[in-house]
Amino acid sequence: MPRMPIPGLPVSPCFLSNRLFRLSLPPGAVLLAVLLFGCRGGGRTVVETTQSVSPEAASVQLEKTFSGSANPVIKQDAGIASAALHKRDYEAAFVILRRLQASSGLTDAQDMAVRNALIGLQRELAQAIVNGDQQALETAKRLQRTQ
Repeated sequence: MPRMPIPGLPVSPCFLSNRLFRLSLPPGAVLLAVLLFGCRGGGRTVVETTQSVSPEAASVQLEKTFSGSANPVIKQDAGIASAALHKRDYEAAFVILRRLQASSGLTDAQDMAVRNALIGLQRELAQAIVNGDQQALETAKRLQRTQ
């Protein structure tokens, strides 16, 4: 049994640390607090998330993002995907976007542009299928076989 401090006498630091340790929160609660509130550091980090972008907007985003690409093959593929999205040739756009996604050497912004384009394309294709577009359904079936 731990000794209790005698009133009027100085308290041992060991007594305080033992007492604080017993009053501490469960590790899960501490982890949850850190995850929810962070460390409150001075610097802020920017976290980008993928978005569903219309094919027209994705076409423009791809052109802007890949315009300064050093790799000519990647830049050419991005241009082809952008043109396919603009023409609503979803099958060609999907194949090229998947190829871009698998390529190494993309910047974070380029990777995000490709992901946004793929999400928007898939959303647009799904909506067309829901609306009864048989051509969209056939395109989706062909794309599913290529994966």
